[in-house]
Amino acid sequence: MRIGILSKDDELVGPGESGEIVGEYQFIMSGYHENPAANEEATWAHPDGSRWLRTGDVGRVDKDGYLYLVDRKKDMIVSVGLSSEKWGETPVAIVVARNEIRIDELPRNPNGTVLKRELRDRYAHLNYHK
Repeated sequence: MRIGILSKDDELVGPGESGEIVGEYQFIMSGYHENPAANEEATWAHPDGSRWLRTGDVGRVDKDGYLYLVDRKKDMIVSVGLSSEKWGETPVAIVVARNEIRIDELPRNPNGTVLKRELRDRYAHLNYHK
């Protein structure tokens, strides 16, 4: 199996840099049945011409070749970050209120992780319009 990390421009990056994890291995799926657009979206063309599967995961590889998972690509947002003693940097939302949606607390699993899928489902009926 070969793995790589891609920049936002779909270029392979070096050790320590974060990006989307892609992989090529013997048992990669052959593709989506009669859906070339989905096949194109799910794969990346390596410079040697081989097709690599996009994982949707964000990670980095250290200088010793260890892979670290950082996030899911779909969960990443462009954000404003402020310095944090605990986390290094903490995202901050600057919001212009159009509809008031207030909740007392975020839904979390027993480990304390915010259940983003539950929030998406809860507010899926809302649409953002510029």
